[in-house]
Parts: sequence; C-alpha cells; structure tokens
Amino acid sequence: MLRALLDQARRNLQVDGVEAVLIHLAPHSWFEGGIEGYDRGQRDARGELAD
Repeated sequence: MLRALLDQARRNLQVDGVEAVLIHLAPHSWFEGGIEGYDRGQRDARGELAD
C-alpha cells in the first residue's frame, strides 16, 4: 500500500505541488499503518484490542 501511495504522490507532484501531495500522503499513510497494526492484533490508541 505504501508503494501505491508513493507512486500516486509522484504522479500528482507536478500537477498539485508539494504541499498538496504531502497533505494527501500524510493522513493516508497514517491510516494505512493503523490498519496494518489492527491486522496484526495490536491495540488501538485507547488500549483496546482491535476486532
């Protein structure tokens, strides 16, 4: 997923500019990392096990 996000960022860089690409990339990367953690059974930020 990270590769797909980076590829999309590279494609959009010339059109949208650095700031717009980073604004899109940051939360999507964070979200995908959270999903990966849940898939491995890690606890969420509240200390509860992910279902």
